[in-house]
Amino acid sequence: KEDLGGGLHAGFELASFVGVDNGSSWSDSGGPFWSRRSVVTFGGSFGELYAGRSLTPSQLMALFADPWYWDGSAAQVGWQIQQANYTSTSFIRTNNTVGYVSPKLNGFTLSLAGSAGEKVKSKDFGGSLTYDNGPLWLGVAFDQSHGFFCFSASG
Repeated sequence: KEDLGGGLHAGFELASFVGVDNGSSWSDSGGPFWSRRSVVTFGGSFGELYAGRSLTPSQLMALFADPWYWDGSAAQVGWQIQQANYTSTSFIRTNNTVGYVSPKLNGFTLSLAGSAGEKVKSKDFGGSLTYDNGPLWLGVAFDQSHGFFCFSASG
């Protein structure tokens, strides 16, 4: 993240998966090398805009609501149950995404994102609204992909 002055900043994030036991990456099985999050960002007091590959707003909300932060087998069991009837060809991350995350206002944060889709990947649009103030955290989100609509709430 680079400070541009006047309260503005720009940055990037490139995250990949590496199997520490054998050095493999998701790209070894045909996926993109930057398989996690790969975005450029621009932000300020108005919030932050990003473009690239990222979690959908509904999946990001589920990540923050998961007490294990998707780490370990307990998190995977909870993840499978929570997402049992929702199928998306883009799974939990979308390519060619443009998104916005608002600044926190009175505990509320709004997140919106849209993806143009690519080849066999679906067009995707989603959003979330979370409330985080003191010990209370609540969230509601939606995601639409290939005509399927997913609504989730956490607290």
